[in-house]
Amino acid sequence: MKLTILLTAVIGFVMLTFGCSALQPKNMSSAMKNTASLNAVEDPATAPGAHTADGKPLKFKDTAQPAQPLILAWDGEGEGKKLKADAAFDHTKHSTDAKYSEDGKRVVGCAECHHTDQPAAPKGSEYLKKFERDKTLTAENVKDKAVSTCRACHLRSADEPTDEYPPSSIEYPKTAGKTASKDKIDNEDGYHLNCNTCHDQARKRTGEPKAGPKLPQKCADCHTK
Repeated sequence: MKLTILLTAVIGFVMLTFGCSALQPKNMSSAMKNTASLNAVEDPATAPGAHTADGKPLKFKDTAQPAQPLILAWDGEGEGKKLKADAAFDHTKHSTDAKYSEDGKRVVGCAECHHTDQPAAPKGSEYLKKFERDKTLTAENVKDKAVSTCRACHLRSADEPTDEYPPSSIEYPKTAGKTASKDKIDNEDGYHLNCNTCHDQARKRTGEPKAGPKLPQKCADCHTK
């Protein structure tokens, strides 16, 4: 009788031990997957769509200026949406060389593109509404606070929108030379409003489409076919 009870206890213990062992890896794997998924959503390491010309993802926020040319529309959907590698945006030239400005006499200020990185709207740009910096962003204070990429606010039209992103279109004054084509300024409209407006002015200044900086005239000059 005692032997039967002892054997039953041993068999029960063995079954319980092996049963838990068999379930443990599956449960751990599921937990790890859930944690990884959560981290991917809450702490994005890169900004979708922003890559160096050699395909390296750009950080979502950074305190250092990009040293390599960037392909902004890396993840463009549909024919003609993605930028060519040889049409990558050269941040260094645009931020240090006066010929890359509209008038050709001054270096483009950081906040002219990173327009939220200033304490208030500058004169002539009162239509700007969102500001996230106590002091206007410069090459000297960029390390004080991380700078977001364009895609932090201007999502693709294919991305899931929120109440705040992408930002609503605004009514530009005629003097700005800008006209938003959509109700929400996604990355496509944002890039075109910034890049094309400046390039159009530079083209008028130089009188030559290829003089000074490379000034695209057609969609195919920048975009893949």
